[in-house]
Amino acid sequence: MWARTLNACLYRPGRLRHRLAASGCIDDAKASSASPSSPASSSLGLEQTHSIVNCSNSAINGHLNITVRFIAVTMLVILSPALEGCGRSIYHSTLRPVPETVSNVDHITMLSLPVAINFDHIPGPDGLNVQVYLFRVDRAQPVTVNRTLEFLLFEQRVAKSELADLEPFGIWSFSGADLARHLSRSIVGWGYAMELRWDHRPPKSRTVTLAVRYRPPQGPDVYSDPIVISVGQK
Repeated sequence: MWARTLNACLYRPGRLRHRLAASGCIDDAKASSASPSSPASSSLGLEQTHSIVNCSNSAINGHLNITVRFIAVTMLVILSPALEGCGRSIYHSTLRPVPETVSNVDHITMLSLPVAINFDHIPGPDGLNVQVYLFRVDRAQPVTVNRTLEFLLFEQRVAKSELADLEPFGIWSFSGADLARHLSRSIVGWGYAMELRWDHRPPKSRTVTLAVRYRPPQGPDVYSDPIVISVGQK
């Protein structure tokens, strides 16, 4: 970037002068008053070079800052289940009140790390960390519920259309009272942070599928999109 800019400064000063003046890097009146062969012109060329470098640094830093912020937000969303499991909870906040519970939802979003988690000092995975958000079409933010939420674990890859017909390997069930204890707030909104341990009955498959099921008082069950998670050996 610097090489191309300096080359333009040396061999195409007129075009570059207008671009730098438009961006505020140099004073166009000062640049136009100096003749190419005068000492002032040499001094101006040096000033232009310094201005170019400073402007290039600002642009580069600006792009880097945007990239770093984007990565940080993305990692917070992905790692929020693990962070919730480490302590309760760096996202928990009283700045916004917890929304009133509802009985019906339209969509469930589940976030999880792509691998199982080791919860103890013994090598090998012990379970999963997940974050769940429930939505309604008439609400802009995630909602909380007062009925049972179930986590379904399968020892094979399962499509969403197959969830209702297959028998899961394991089920974790959380009642409305249980869910209140797992409530947390992240950058997404209010949701539930769960630590799902399989204790002494680990899955035998190296790959498992996890899905969430919510059973409203009326109407069909609502399922999240299933997530495929890698499992090592204990």
